[in-house]
Amino acid sequence: MRPTLAQIGDIVKRGYSEWDSRIRATCSLEHLFAGDLPFAIAPAARIGRRALHHLAARDRLPVAFCDGNRALWGTSIGGVPVMSYEEFASSWPECTLFIASALHDSAIQDVARHCGIRRLVGYPCLAHCYPEMFCTREYAGIAEAAFLPNAFAAIEALHGRLVDDQSRHVLLSKVMYYLTYEKKYIEDIRSTTTMYWDADLITCRSGEVVVDGGAFRGDTLLAFLGGGQREYLEYHAFEPDPLVQQDLEAVAACDRDRIRCHRLGLCRARGKLQFVVSGAADTSAMGQAGDAEGSVQHLEVTDLDSFFGDRNPPTFIKMDIEGSERSALVGASRLIRRHRPTLAVSVYHHPRDLWEIPLLIAELTPNSSLYLRHYTREVDDTVCYSVPAVS
Repeated sequence: MRPTLAQIGDIVKRGYSEWDSRIRATCSLEHLFAGDLPFAIAPAARIGRRALHHLAARDRLPVAFCDGNRALWGTSIGGVPVMSYEEFASSWPECTLFIASALHDSAIQDVARHCGIRRLVGYPCLAHCYPEMFCTREYAGIAEAAFLPNAFAAIEALHGRLVDDQSRHVLLSKVMYYLTYEKKYIEDIRSTTTMYWDADLITCRSGEVVVDGGAFRGDTLLAFLGGGQREYLEYHAFEPDPLVQQDLEAVAACDRDRIRCHRLGLCRARGKLQFVVSGAADTSAMGQAGDAEGSVQHLEVTDLDSFFGDRNPPTFIKMDIEGSERSALVGASRLIRRHRPTLAVSVYHHPRDLWEIPLLIAELTPNSSLYLRHYTREVDDTVCYSVPAVS
């Protein structure tokens, strides 16, 4: 049964404290960390290694790390052995496995169950109960988001502004996931179309001028070219991370006349900002970095209003810029109001992005159709589309 505004409103009215107590009782983790019951962590990646540091301070180490990477099997991290899921299931049949991955929680649970591991604690419970050890940016504040002043009013306002049932379903299901951590709400809204180039919502036209904000290693560009786009005018790929430029340039080399790579981040104004540079998809400005790890570097940023002052204005703007979407939209506000490009903007890097960014887009594009779509089994990869009416 699909969640409703009334259901969400009822939970919010009861208040955060009651909700928090219910979630903690459901997760029921204190006895594991407080007692001598054995537990393991999967995978042996960044979140798990960070947790290990905190657990060592509590003198409460896991019995193992589980990981699908064969190269790690038989090694150890901080004195904790790394093993396959099969070996763990055989060696520790009564042990609890903690899933320390926001991106792969569902997939890891599938693998673990397939291998016979019966006692599992999913990532959302760990992030909620032990944020200092496990929380990532996308989950930071997820617990409180819907209870913030005016949050429900904003959710209600966006619900009324979205133009189709699927968009309203995505909005309410994701909010209900925030309030329950039940993956059924995510599974029910997952789209199988191509993220950003969703053919159910948008049609790429001849003469398209594309802005790819957060081009990374060329993933979105490859999807664009793989969709058979041939008649576009220009493609501008913006990516500030110097560690991925070579890969991005290699993808762009197929059409140097029309594809331009810009070593720039997008922001509300030109200048330089401190970034946490990782070479991974989460390179981001310092204020948006969350749990990202890497070197701190000063990198160039620009606003789209000034960048396109003497260039062909964009007809399509995609933004997946690790939490800086609000700032970049402000920096493109004149361009958006005047030229009415199609927008495809990530709304998942912070929990409140889900309703705050679409409402900002609605303000900038009052006569466009507003949609929400979701593309994974996790909290990541929700996109707001603004599609102008055909003139």
